[in-house]
Amino acid sequence: RGQVSLEQERRAIGIWHSHHPTLVYNETPKTQPAAVDAILTRDGFCRAVVETKCREMDWDTFAHTYDEQWLVTFRKVLEAKEIAEKLFVPLIGFLYLATDDLLLCARIWDPEKGWLRTFTVQKTETQKNINGGKAIRDNAFIDMRGCEQLRMKEDG
Repeated sequence: RGQVSLEQERRAIGIWHSHHPTLVYNETPKTQPAAVDAILTRDGFCRAVVETKCREMDWDTFAHTYDEQWLVTFRKVLEAKEIAEKLFVPLIGFLYLATDDLLLCARIWDPEKGWLRTFTVQKTETQKNINGGKAIRDNAFIDMRGCEQLRMKEDG
């Protein structure tokens, strides 16, 4: 499962770069439990912190079954926000819907404006990690309505 997720994340990064070629997606080590997935840089300067998730889901299911609410472990959101706050850059969320090859992008937090997306926090049972299992934890349900929707941009 980890290899599939890594391939999906690579696809999401490719979609991002096809629209934003000057912003470099600098990944954190995938073999370690890093607090964030990447740092976006341009011209050698940190521009944003990124939390990336890949889901085996299509847009219709995300929109109608999940009401455009992105489930993310609340602890991960808080840790990513703290890093963004310390770096004085935005926190951006990337949600890749693999079934439709669609990348949803949203600014979640900004150092000058604070939280930019509404979300609720609920204790729910979810998959423990990428390889399965169950865990009960606080999860954020981030409203992704109106976010940027990107598909691979073809050259020419």
